[in-house]
Amino acid sequence: MVMMIGRRVYSLLLGTVVVVIIVLWLKDRDGQFGDGGRQKDNVKVTVFYEVLCPDSINFVLKQLWPTYNSIGSILDVQLIPYGKASYTRSGDSWTFECQHGPQECQGNKIHACVVHLYPNTSKHLPFVQCSLLSSNPVSSGQECAKSKDMDWTLISQCADGSLGSDLLQANGEKTESLTPGMVFVPWILINDVFSTEQEEQSLNDLMSVVCSAYEGEKPLECVT
Repeated sequence: MVMMIGRRVYSLLLGTVVVVIIVLWLKDRDGQFGDGGRQKDNVKVTVFYEVLCPDSINFVLKQLWPTYNSIGSILDVQLIPYGKASYTRSGDSWTFECQHGPQECQGNKIHACVVHLYPNTSKHLPFVQCSLLSSNPVSSGQECAKSKDMDWTLISQCADGSLGSDLLQANGEKTESLTPGMVFVPWILINDVFSTEQEEQSLNDLMSVVCSAYEGEKPLECVT
């Protein structure tokens, strides 16, 4: 009899422990995934820009870079260097005309190659910031690559070769496919959506735009 009671008590305790574990797991899951068990997506910020455009440089240095450093954990950044350029087929490759001249085309290729070769935002965005911080964003590539522990030979070969042209042309297609079409650089999408009001807010206070768009538990930086 005593042994049977002991087994029942043991079974009850074991059942209680299992229930507590399940409750704690569900609570933790809800904290990470929110209602319905669906993970809260990061806010996607897509930036169509030009390497020598003053407004693009200002946005990256004063809005995108500080916002990424503050709340990068809820942010997905997609950089599309191209801007108000054009391309035409030239044999097996492409020729480009850029708003601020041939140097900008080369700079756009360098940035496109960096994004392609180092797809992690934590790797390529510091290079972009370093480049645009320079008085000459195009010629600063080698120095910035060295300071960010990147392979400049690989980057320059990409930018000077067919891969760089193909990447820039692909960015041109993405830019041309925008709806509504781009009329200002930088052109900023939040979660793949553009609005004039959102663009103006992003140019002046990107962090508040991202914080407002995020549906999960707000980081401390969003509520202070």
